[in-house]
Amino acid sequence: MGTVSPNLLNMPEVVMKEILEKLDLRNIVTLRKVCKPLLLFIDSQNSIPELIDLSIFVNFEKIEVCSNSLKNQSINLEKIENLDQWKSAKNLSIDNFILEISLEKLFHFSFLDVKLRNVDAEILMDLRNKFLESTDPKEFIFTFMEMKNQEKLLEFLGIPEILKNIFGLESQRWKLQYPGTNEKFLEIQISKNYCKFTNIESLEEQVRRRREEAEQLENSGN
Repeated sequence: MGTVSPNLLNMPEVVMKEILEKLDLRNIVTLRKVCKPLLLFIDSQNSIPELIDLSIFVNFEKIEVCSNSLKNQSINLEKIENLDQWKSAKNLSIDNFILEISLEKLFHFSFLDVKLRNVDAEILMDLRNKFLESTDPKEFIFTFMEMKNQEKLLEFLGIPEILKNIFGLESQRWKLQYPGTNEKFLEIQISKNYCKFTNIESLEEQVRRRREEAEQLENSGN
């Protein structure tokens, strides 16, 4: 770590706390890296316990949070949710622990990779509608420990295609066509503790679609 002006370190504790309260997430994370005394002081404050033992990477569009010590434990990022960076970011990736948050509060992201405590099938339908509102590239991948109202999936989405991976594990897949286009689809894949919403066509799907289009073109010429 680098050095820091002694004037900052010599400030009264109450002044340091007031300074921290006015800083956003990016500045707090940067300040923790300045020197060890500042890191220890910041991590000792009850006002921001969520930063302890976390590695947080922030830029204008992406937030990444990971932790080795909090693996598979719950964490609440309520204070981070209120920051401008959280509200304006497009990508969110949280690794190694369970995020205590409602899925609805993550709808504004375009790309998501998190682990949640639980999800509700009814909220998944809201997520489906959110995806279908725009054809902009968007992908949500999340694992969960429990799904509420799971029996309603068939009611909401209809009969799925059953997929089986190389390990024999089954998942359900739905493909929903975007309104007003024959080329854009929303793919929803759900297995025991895994869910994926994407409107990004995989390479495999691109190859299959182009092969079908070539066959149709060839047949139309005969």
